Amino acid sequence: MEFSNRFDRDAFIYDNNPMHVERAKKIADAIIINLPVHRFESVADFGSGTGLLGINFVDIASNVDMIDTSVNMLKVLNEKVSKAGLDNISTLQLDIFKDDLPLEKYDLIVTLMTFHHIVDIPAGIDKLKFMLKKGGFLTISDLDKEDGTYHDGDQPPHFGLDQLSLLKSAESLGFIPIHISVPYVVNRKNRFYPVFLHIYKKG
Repeated sequence: MEFSNRFDRDAFIYDNNPMHVERAKKIADAIIINLPVHRFESVADFGSGTGLLGINFVDIASNVDMIDTSVNMLKVLNEKVSKAGLDNISTLQLDIFKDDLPLEKYDLIVTLMTFHHIVDIPAGIDKLKFMLKKGGFLTISDLDKEDGTYHDGDQPPHFGLDQLSLLKSAESLGFIPIHISVPYVVNRKNRFYPVFLHIYKKG
């Protein structure tokens, strides 16, 4: 079987890695603890993959939209949602750079390990801003800048993200930073890769 990209290829085994599950839970817990609001009407998980991050918000949101470009990631996610009977989760196959976007729909947009796959990071933030209600929250969690060893041969647009550059990009687009931390560190063969969390409020 041929796959159009590595995300479609890896979708059916992604949840088998305990680190993926643990990382998403740690990041979700850090988001929930550090947000000044603890109940939401509409939440989106951008770059949701199999839903490991966004699924943690089903109890504090009326609706959770899982947004991804990968057909197979969303297929795996839909199977999980169906088995668990989670009726407040919807999946959307959506490319924020090519497709029409909902205007100011979400109170909270969360994202994990997605932005280092985006070539133009400020443009990506701007697209999510368009989808976020005024006063809503954007959380970006990703690899801190690294030397390329994390991806072991893969060539994403960025080997992690420079946090200061990310902060400046968000602020230039009118976001107000309310929390910055490192809730998780990936340990691969005794090499350590911090995973940061930025929480912003749309002004």
